[in-house]
Amino acid sequence: MTAGEMGEREARNWAMALHLSPFFVFLMPSVPFLAVLVPLGLWLWKKDAHPMIDRNGKAVLNFQLTVLLLGGGLVFLSMLWMFPFRPELIGMEQTVPWELLSSWEGRLTVGTGVPVRTGLILIYATVVLALFLLWLIAPIVGAVRAKDGRPFRYPIAISFFR
Repeated sequence: MTAGEMGEREARNWAMALHLSPFFVFLMPSVPFLAVLVPLGLWLWKKDAHPMIDRNGKAVLNFQLTVLLLGGGLVFLSMLWMFPFRPELIGMEQTVPWELLSSWEGRLTVGTGVPVRTGLILIYATVVLALFLLWLIAPIVGAVRAKDGRPFRYPIAISFFR
C-alpha cells in the first residue's frame, strides 16, 4: 500500500499503535526487548504506507532505544555499586586502602547529615523512577497526539533514526 492509498485516519491509527506498541512488554515481561522489537516490526511493515507512520515509528524507536541504553547504564552503575572494583582480583596492586575507606563509609555525610551512600541511593532511585515514569507516560502522550494528527517529540530521545 502506498502513501496515496492509505487514508489519513488509518495512518493516524497506525501511528497511535506504534506509540503504544512498546507496552507489549507487559504481556511477556521476560522478554524486555519487546519494547523495541514490536515497534521495529510495525515500523518496518508500515513505514512506506504513509509519511506519518514513518515519522512516528522513527520517534518511537529513537525513544525506546534511548531508554534501553539509559536503563542499561543504570544497571551497570548498580552492578558497580553492588560489586565494587577490586584491583587484586585482576592482578593489580591495591593502591587504595579500601578497608580504611569502608570503615568511614557510614560516617561520611553531606551537609544535611545524610550519609553519602544513602544520598547516592536516593539520587539513583529518583533517576530510575523518573526514567520509568517517562517511559510509561511519554508513549501515551505520543499516541494521543498521533490520534489527533499532531507531531510529538519524545524528550531525551537520541536520534538513531532520522
